[in-house]
Amino acid sequence: MFYIFYMMIQQMAAMDYNISKITPLLLIYRYHGEWESLTNNPFNYLEQTKGETFIQFNPQHDLTQTDLTLTKIGSINMMFLDPIYFDEKIILGVFNITDMNETTLSWHGKTDFVYYKYYKEKGGQPNISCKVEYDIQLNYHEDEVDYKKIDFTIKLKNEESDDKECNIDIITEYQHYQSNIYKQVLFYSAMLNVLCAIQYFCVTKLIDSVLRDDENSIVQRISIFCVGFVTIYDTFLAFKNLSFAFGEAYFQYFILPAFFFFMLTMNCDLKLLWIICRIRFQDQFLDQQSQRQFLTKFFIIYYVSVLTLFLLLQEYELYNSFLLIIGFFMTPQIIHNIRLGTNPKFIPEYIFGFLSINIAVPLYFRGYPNNFRRLKPSLEFCICWVLIYLVQILILYYQYKKGPRKIIPKCLLPKQYNYYQDYKVQELEDCAICLLHLMIEPDQQEQDLDRMLVSKVLMITPCGHKFHPSCLKSWMEVKLSCPTCRNTIPPICE
Repeated sequence: MFYIFYMMIQQMAAMDYNISKITPLLLIYRYHGEWESLTNNPFNYLEQTKGETFIQFNPQHDLTQTDLTLTKIGSINMMFLDPIYFDEKIILGVFNITDMNETTLSWHGKTDFVYYKYYKEKGGQPNISCKVEYDIQLNYHEDEVDYKKIDFTIKLKNEESDDKECNIDIITEYQHYQSNIYKQVLFYSAMLNVLCAIQYFCVTKLIDSVLRDDENSIVQRISIFCVGFVTIYDTFLAFKNLSFAFGEAYFQYFILPAFFFFMLTMNCDLKLLWIICRIRFQDQFLDQQSQRQFLTKFFIIYYVSVLTLFLLLQEYELYNSFLLIIGFFMTPQIIHNIRLGTNPKFIPEYIFGFLSINIAVPLYFRGYPNNFRRLKPSLEFCICWVLIYLVQILILYYQYKKGPRKIIPKCLLPKQYNYYQDYKVQELEDCAICLLHLMIEPDQQEQDLDRMLVSKVLMITPCGHKFHPSCLKSWMEVKLSCPTCRNTIPPICE
């Protein structure tokens, strides 16, 4: 008799020991598993009948940490994915639990299941409450005091309401959640660091070329809108990675690209943008007051643009249609070439090292199935994204080879000034660019003018000044102003 009583005491002590050990494990760690719905269209929202799910146990609010036992777990948070990606439809729900059976380590009862509908990581639906019956069975053994060996099953079912929003008949199975995104984060961080280094090198080389160009021909051919967009986008990437660093477990892998993109923006992108603005708007730097006013306008426009793009990207970055619009980031350069009219330069550092870097990050999240944010890959988006990029590259190269306006039908082009005219050269008329007689081409030896043709095809500006065609073409590649009187002249009609 005494022996039986002693064994009962031992079993009760063991049960208390198990409960006190397992409660902190349930409350501290996240658990992960699969859900399966026995009905179609669960919650009148999810499209799949199977998917991935996460769960978190919460203590009762009126208890301190030392009071935690299995019977003191107050509520459960559940997440249902449709089926596995975080930017698709998601259900986030919570319900209270009571009536713990210490013998079978299970809960059973009825409660209100309150849930929210999410899409693209945003919740636009009001909370919905449904009366459900829950069964929770915990599988745990006395000799396995280890959070990795805990698994449990949860059943949720609504039988009291015919409301489609309460279409709930779900079975879920959970185990301890072990994150496996370490390699994904490492790959993402390495990719951004390499891209940032390439862009830093190319922009530095481009800035050196611009500063060595005494005629400012490179600056005139670069679109200020393209440079401004890349500068703002790099700033966005810096802040985005900074938010990842403070919101994820792998701080050191996100803080490095955030720091490098901040340095790239401040030391290279803004410097290039400022040099272009300073050369394009030289009349704004005549005195200190004008310079201060221009500097104020420059930073106001920059910060307003940064804020605007931040808000748009933060709101719509998960929508493929919006990202495809962002993909036309080279179009301002194409339009700039058309407006300028002169043959553009195809600068590899600018095209491939500065502009093309922007295609990488969206392509990573939409083309790599194992991206660390668990965003749904899209083959259609990747094909469209790459095609948009390649078409813009081909147009820029075609403009470089054939002329900036060859891509536009002649019927759509406005009537343009014709520089080529037959003109009877006077004996004392010289080209103001090469300082040779108009009857002598720059690459010819000087000859007796009496033995040459009386008339010759020259290029005559709207202001009436005459030049060798080769001389004026070379001049207009640098600036669109008359070499003699400095008046603005239209581009050449090819």
